[in-house]
Amino acid sequence: MEENPLKRFWIFSFVIGFCVGVWCASFGFASIPFGVFAVFLGVLTLLYSWRSIPDKYFREIFFLASIFLLCYGFGVLRFISVDKPINQILVELSGEKISVVGKVVKEPRERASYREYLVETNSGERMLVRADMFPEFFYGDKLIVRGTLNRPEPFETEGGRVFDYEKYLRKEGVHFILSFATTDKAGQSAFSLRRALFTGKNVFIGAIERAIPDPESSLLAGILLGSEESLGDDLLDAFRIVGIIHIIVLSGYNITLVAEAVMKTLSFLSRKRALVFSALGIVLFAIMVGAGPSVVRASLMALLVLVARFTHRTYAVSRSLLIALFVMVLWNPFVLAFDLGFQLSFLATVAIIWIAPIFEKRFSLIPEKFGLRDIASATLSTQLFVLPLLLYAIGTVSISGFIVNLIVLPIVPLVMFLGFVTGILSLISGALAIIPGFISYLFLAYIVFVSTFFANLPLSALSFGAVPVGLLVFLYLSCLLFFLYQKINTKSVS
Repeated sequence: MEENPLKRFWIFSFVIGFCVGVWCASFGFASIPFGVFAVFLGVLTLLYSWRSIPDKYFREIFFLASIFLLCYGFGVLRFISVDKPINQILVELSGEKISVVGKVVKEPRERASYREYLVETNSGERMLVRADMFPEFFYGDKLIVRGTLNRPEPFETEGGRVFDYEKYLRKEGVHFILSFATTDKAGQSAFSLRRALFTGKNVFIGAIERAIPDPESSLLAGILLGSEESLGDDLLDAFRIVGIIHIIVLSGYNITLVAEAVMKTLSFLSRKRALVFSALGIVLFAIMVGAGPSVVRASLMALLVLVARFTHRTYAVSRSLLIALFVMVLWNPFVLAFDLGFQLSFLATVAIIWIAPIFEKRFSLIPEKFGLRDIASATLSTQLFVLPLLLYAIGTVSISGFIVNLIVLPIVPLVMFLGFVTGILSLISGALAIIPGFISYLFLAYIVFVSTFFANLPLSALSFGAVPVGLLVFLYLSCLLFFLYQKINTKSVS
């Protein structure tokens, strides 16, 4: 009996419908009545497709459309349910000095001349507090904060784009900023696993800093743990210009290394227990490094790999990516429309899964040694696929990114291994970390040199004018339809 290839796309219709609903609600294009109507209509059409359509292909098309419409309505309702109204009392106090009591609910971030704390007040209002570098406070500390209350305002980036800072902070539930704040510690919350993990991470970073000088130590902390705050604006800008900023944004590669390392360490246990401890290691590592969008996505996909191994079922990476997307948007609907890092991370993963294999078949002249062919195909596919979004959001395109990725990425796994060994040995004794620390320093200095050299070359990056949003949608929709067409034809032929 011939299988209808459209049946394979029900999860695609499910996730995309939900995300489209969240996206429309994010910009005010849908309301609660509209969402309820979409759910009701989706249920009716779903029942109709089951009972009243004899032709199987038309029935499947109607079924997928019903799933899309149903999940679209749920996406609208999910976003509206978490989109809390702004506190009008605080709006009226904007520009005034106020005092609040709250708790630090996220790992603090170090900026050039101040620290940022995400503080949740006793009334449940979240505020971004900008305070002096010292005294330093940590996750879980209870603070008394006094500062000037302001609303986040859009600002113009170096590329001439207007960045909507208010919408960006909405993903953290933040509507207000306390600037020039003075802070006093009012206490500390009870023991929490997250605070313990953050403390452990900071101790490990301190061990790295004792063994390797700066900025190489800061780069290693970024590669291993995604800690980029102490790298400095100049080096971060260089990494962005040459297109290797992703090496300090934890990816699926880093997360998979954690899982594999735990499994090998616990190889003396049964397979089931080793998989369970690997999953636990992934979760703890994700929490420790701050659980940013790219880390959560990569962690979810790595967990799905472990589930596939545990259940002895084939791991469908495309389906897993869709599941990860759904879970993340369900958990925090604001990341879909207002978090550029999440959008770039997702598109880059799509490119590696779906587009990189196409390039890899055509890169026969590039040797496979050191993974050069894989790096070349992955780099070119991701840069091309994220290009429309980068042009729309930032307006800057890296010209040297392909070359720099090709000569830097092959040594990153070695840097990660040597850096991890250096940090562990430095915790035991500084003398033990001298040799691996020196070798790590040489590789890290090479990455810094290559990045700054290419970033300072003329035309290393080009800036463009504004890209219409209609063109952006058209390009990605065309890619989506082309992929679906190829997928259906492939399944039909096979």
